[in-house]
Amino acid sequence: MKIKQTVSQIALGLAVVGIGAAASAFTNQEIQQGRFLTNNGPNYSDRMDLDGDCLATSTKECAYEVTSPENVPIQPTHTDAQVNSYLQNNWIEPIEQEGTFAPN
Repeated sequence: MKIKQTVSQIALGLAVVGIGAAASAFTNQEIQQGRFLTNNGPNYSDRMDLDGDCLATSTKECAYEVTSPENVPIQPTHTDAQVNSYLQNNWIEPIEQEGTFAPN
């Protein structure tokens, strides 16, 4: 009887934790998912999320969404010239204000 009660308490505890985690996911700031190029100063970084902030420290766009991933190579960094080429070919779209991206 004691084992059955303990197992029931553990199951109830896990259910409460699961419900809490699900509720927290809906109340926290939404993190954009996809593929992005973010301004990290001299170049742009390839990222899979936008979990961070744009700091007003640059006149370049803070972030771009990759809309044509088959044309934008996955690599650690992209130069201004590459980003300009992607823009001219409509392979990326600006999604944030000017600034430098600061990941959380």
